[in-house]
Amino acid sequence: MKRLRVAVPIAFHAFLTALFLATGAFAQTGTTYERSIDSLTKSFTRTTMKWQSGSSGQTMIFYGVEEYKGRIAVCGLHNSSGTVPRDVLIKGLALASVSSGRQTLVEDLRFFKEFTQSRGYPRFTCKVTKYRWDPAFARIKPKVNFRGE
Repeated sequence: MKRLRVAVPIAFHAFLTALFLATGAFAQTGTTYERSIDSLTKSFTRTTMKWQSGSSGQTMIFYGVEEYKGRIAVCGLHNSSGTVPRDVLIKGLALASVSSGRQTLVEDLRFFKEFTQSRGYPRFTCKVTKYRWDPAFARIKPKVNFRGE
């Protein structure tokens, strides 16, 4: 009988957790999702990484922040032109972060997907941060930083 008393609260807790996750009552930090490009992306910014590793390529990163279920989400994608070795690109994205003001929102931009013309319509990949959304973030332009800069 004692096992039943312990099992019922655990099962009930698991049920409530599943219900909250299914209804989207809160956003899980670190969750990633994709979104299409629409009129909201006019506020997105871009930056360019020029490679000095014996290649003549560059990578353009498009990024921005948005509200997702009460939290800040960082969204972005990248596109390379010229010759950019894959390992150099991955290392560059791993060393990059996005900040707003003095606050680093997310480090390691390897979750940004690459956009190529052959893949069709581009989609941003977004990552939910631990920070709560404030409408001021819609007015402040975020910045990509590179460690070692």
